[in-house]
Amino acid sequence: MMTTRRRPGVTACLFVLAAFAAPLLSGQTLFRYKIRDFDLVYYAQAHEYIIEHLARSYLRTMDFYKKFFDYRPTQETAVFLRDFGDWGNGGATAVPRNLVFFELSPFDHVYDILNAYERISLVMHHEMVHVITMDKPVGAASFFRKLFRGKVMPDKENPLSMFYTYLTSPRAYAPRWYLEGIAVFMETWTDGGLGRSLGAYDEMMFRTEVLEDGLLYDALGLESEGTAVDFQIGALSYMYGTRFFSHLGAKYGPEKVVAWTSAEQGSKGYFAAEFKRTFGLPLTREWSAWIAAEKTWQEDNLARIRGNPVTTFKPLTTERLGSVSRAFHDPGRGKVYLGLNYPGQIPHLAAVDVKTGAIERLAEIKGGKLHSVCSLAFDREGGRLFFTSDNNSFRDLRVLDLATGRTKLLIKDLRAGDLVFNPADQSLWAIRHNLGLSSLIKVDPPYADWTALYGFDYFADVYDLDLSPDGLFLTAASADVSGDQRLVRVRTADVLQGRWEPETLFDFGKDAPASFRFSPDGRFLYGSSYYTGVSNIFRYDLERKTLDALSNCETGFFKPVPAAEDGPLLVFKYAKDGFVPGWIPGRPVEDVNAIRFLGQEVVDRHPAVKNWTIGSPADIRLENLTVETGVYNSFKDIRLNSISPILEGYKGSLAPGLRVEWRNPLRFNGFDLTASYSLDPSLPARERPHLGLAYHFWNWTFAATYNNASFYDLFGPTMAGRKGYSLAARYSREMIYDPPRSLRIEAQAAAYAGLDRMPDYQNIDATYDKLLTARAGIKYADLRRSIGAVEDEKGPLAHFFVQANDVNGRIYPRVYGRFDYGIALPLNHSSLWLRTSAGRSFGDRTNDFVKFFFGGFGNNWIDAQEENRYREQAGFPGVGINSIGGRSYAKGVVEWLSPPIRFRRLGWPSLYCTWARLALFAAGIATDIDIPSAGREVAGWGAQLDFRVVLFSTFNTTLSLGCARSYEKGRPARNEFMLSLKLF
Repeated sequence: MMTTRRRPGVTACLFVLAAFAAPLLSGQTLFRYKIRDFDLVYYAQAHEYIIEHLARSYLRTMDFYKKFFDYRPTQETAVFLRDFGDWGNGGATAVPRNLVFFELSPFDHVYDILNAYERISLVMHHEMVHVITMDKPVGAASFFRKLFRGKVMPDKENPLSMFYTYLTSPRAYAPRWYLEGIAVFMETWTDGGLGRSLGAYDEMMFRTEVLEDGLLYDALGLESEGTAVDFQIGALSYMYGTRFFSHLGAKYGPEKVVAWTSAEQGSKGYFAAEFKRTFGLPLTREWSAWIAAEKTWQEDNLARIRGNPVTTFKPLTTERLGSVSRAFHDPGRGKVYLGLNYPGQIPHLAAVDVKTGAIERLAEIKGGKLHSVCSLAFDREGGRLFFTSDNNSFRDLRVLDLATGRTKLLIKDLRAGDLVFNPADQSLWAIRHNLGLSSLIKVDPPYADWTALYGFDYFADVYDLDLSPDGLFLTAASADVSGDQRLVRVRTADVLQGRWEPETLFDFGKDAPASFRFSPDGRFLYGSSYYTGVSNIFRYDLERKTLDALSNCETGFFKPVPAAEDGPLLVFKYAKDGFVPGWIPGRPVEDVNAIRFLGQEVVDRHPAVKNWTIGSPADIRLENLTVETGVYNSFKDIRLNSISPILEGYKGSLAPGLRVEWRNPLRFNGFDLTASYSLDPSLPARERPHLGLAYHFWNWTFAATYNNASFYDLFGPTMAGRKGYSLAARYSREMIYDPPRSLRIEAQAAAYAGLDRMPDYQNIDATYDKLLTARAGIKYADLRRSIGAVEDEKGPLAHFFVQANDVNGRIYPRVYGRFDYGIALPLNHSSLWLRTSAGRSFGDRTNDFVKFFFGGFGNNWIDAQEENRYREQAGFPGVGINSIGGRSYAKGVVEWLSPPIRFRRLGWPSLYCTWARLALFAAGIATDIDIPSAGREVAGWGAQLDFRVVLFSTFNTTLSLGCARSYEKGRPARNEFMLSLKLF
């Protein structure tokens, strides 16, 4: 028996695990810039060059929106500026406080989905619409905000909070298409007509849908099926929402659209009810009218396109490839190399056989981007593909050797893309994003470091590079903050001397010159543009200085791969399920007709939207305003967010009470207090009150409980409530954050007193009422999934922990761990997993404080934990909870996950089911392995059927049904059945 007698001071040492990272407790140093109701927090002083422009943009936006929406802010708006990825973006919420996130990097201009308008203003115009939509009180919201002392944020430990959220901020419970639709609609007009309401990509998407099969989703099918199975996934919400709002704006007037989304006297809280009040008919009926009108609109556009001969297109393959990267044709190998990202398969590099159309998978792309997949460059002579990974965060530079099939990491976190290979000196040229700025860089062999050639200021954007075959010229798309875009050329010799003096080859106005590349002889540039509203292929003659159209496409042609003059040209055609590579004649066409834009119909019928332009933030004079700057003190910024009623369960008793939340606006520093009282008079008086207090600060959590209770104990069978006191300190930190790869360290120390049951095992009596415990460990994961997956489909997961329990003067150490590994099967979204766990404790094997315990599915009738809890260490379906125990154990589970069945229309907009998925598993466990005569060996199998159900258009809940049967020598077979609804 390996136990240790406690010596003086050992008890205190147990808590060292919670304090070993104490120097980090201060957290990241943050800075503040506060002016009027604008409260900016940022973490890098290198970002200060943009702070005043950001403040001016906010003030200019809000000066306009306050009048436009008749909006009186109920609180300040906190803004967090960050540079966590290589692409600009934003996010916003108004629950529990008004908060906007800014990702500072330049936009991704692929397919001109995001226009070239000045990005801080664009994001501000968009995100503040979200804040206003959710913050402006509607119906009885003002009353409930006073009652609850604020806007209540949903809290999974107290699920009644989801109803309080609706009472205080009903417009937060709206589908994504609604929230993004009004934001993009407003963004388009406040940016002077630059936005998706007048976007050619969106026109193309709907035109293609009508051309191919006429299927357009209704409002329910869009969120239930469309955003999951389409290769553009969540982007569909933006497109459909924008389109529907444009339809409403053209038909009823933009003022009425704004009235629907802007809470006014007498407005309904639920967005669909307010639609009927505003427009006089149900939303579903108007949506159907829009679909009919959309089909007519697109048939008219198709007829316009067909007014001239449509370019013939010969597909290279029958496969729809989803999203594609830049492509390269290698005539010697007979292959087309590119990056792919489509539903059911992990993003990867591929080779398409030019003769057969067969697609060969070459290498996985870690972190493939939704529309552009990755940046790709080709060294034909060397047989190498240079590509980027982590394309949604900090991009890495990698290389694939086509001869060996091996990939190699060249530069970690290079943060560069738009790669182009220079065969003259074997170098790579690229555009790098850092601190919100772009720079042109050069990476020389052996590709271990990079050299900055030229740095652009914030107001310039350069992308889509290409080098002439002789390496003497560099071309690029160049955009300014007005949204104007040009195709430019510069001498590489000048750039190498630090000069950027580009020659404008062609001014495309507000349309992007996309993917222009040199022909093999260097005489032409081939690219695409929405110059007529449809993306067609254009050829620029560098000698004659002329631009010729080479196609007239019904949908859209993109990413041409240059060939000889007037020879067949490889292009990518937009299709419903993704891009298709194929050949077009590659000869100039006589004429191409322009199409109509639905957004233009809004302008033509209602020219008042021309007056909605917000204008330049440069007019705002900050020197006349009081500005607060300095280091941000998050503790002083903690504020009361809400006080709300709760219900908890404790030993079968109902315990009503209150929850109080204090947080700073960025939500990394604050307190939670819960207090409830059991109504069951049969409980001892000392067990009827229940208290819980938690303090959260960055990676730390400190918690204290008295007679801990839980809402989910009202349902069981897993019970979290425990008699007595507890104090705990927890620390958790990501040591590696390289999505999807992560390595997290965790440490916890806790003290319990007054126990009658074990803290981790509800059915095991505590033979001593006091316990000190500490544990520390690591969690590693590199789990991956494809577009349309409902959970991870492949990769490893590993946990390892050491723990010590101090009971009645003795310390009992233990070690345990878990290792899972999954492989994706050829059937899309199907995978096979091996899940293992093992542990060893040291001490008297008859002492329950030494043992590990297992058993049961573990799901409560109503729950908030993971739905597949049989995968966890303590789970073993088919036997009772905690019914298997041992000092050591080894457990294995083999699990097959079926592809999900998607439902397009199963429910209503406020309650619908999106998918069902079956899991089959077989499991085995052996305990007390070192003493076979004392151990147990149990085997079993089971199945679990999960249904994803969406509540209030927002909450993803899961209804699970499970059954299992276990077998053990000398005992009868046992069955277990499970029904559970996971709320969060």
